[in-house]
Amino acid sequence: MGEAGRGGGAGTTGGAGGTTGSGGTGGAAGTTGSGGTGGAAGTGGSASTCPTEPGTTNATCETCTSTNCTVGPNGTDGCCLASATDQALCVALYTCFISNACTQYGDPTKCFCGTSDSQTCWAAAGAANGPCVAETTAAAKAQDLPTIRARFISPLFPIGRAVNLAACRGGLCMTECSIR
Repeated sequence: MGEAGRGGGAGTTGGAGGTTGSGGTGGAAGTTGSGGTGGAAGTGGSASTCPTEPGTTNATCETCTSTNCTVGPNGTDGCCLASATDQALCVALYTCFISNACTQYGDPTKCFCGTSDSQTCWAAAGAANGPCVAETTAAAKAQDLPTIRARFISPLFPIGRAVNLAACRGGLCMTECSIR
């Protein structure tokens, strides 16, 4: 077995402590600034002027719609769009759907296509013969079928907002909103 190690020698103590510095002298007091001038008044922002959703004939429909559909300026359903013109196009289209009772479980395709089958309706110019052809093309802001079809459910266009409202109500608020 090996030997135990030896302890080291004692360390030396530190040197003398340093001296404390003297306090600084006070600076001169600053001067007070003068008051600023008032800013110009801001201009008023536009208030949300969303219409009551079309086809809202009773409080039950309104409650069902607000509970189940994504309405309002940031929504995907309904006619709360930025411009009054777009709102009017959306309202006219949705009103056409309801007035003509042409939706099927909220799907308004027949309102545009009418008696034309869906494939022909979207492929052949002039094939759409539903009761809402004029309102649909106006709300799509287009005349060509590929663009109309692409915008059919797009919430960026009046057509999409009206179609989406019909689909939501047809699927979730059919009885409350009297939509087929």
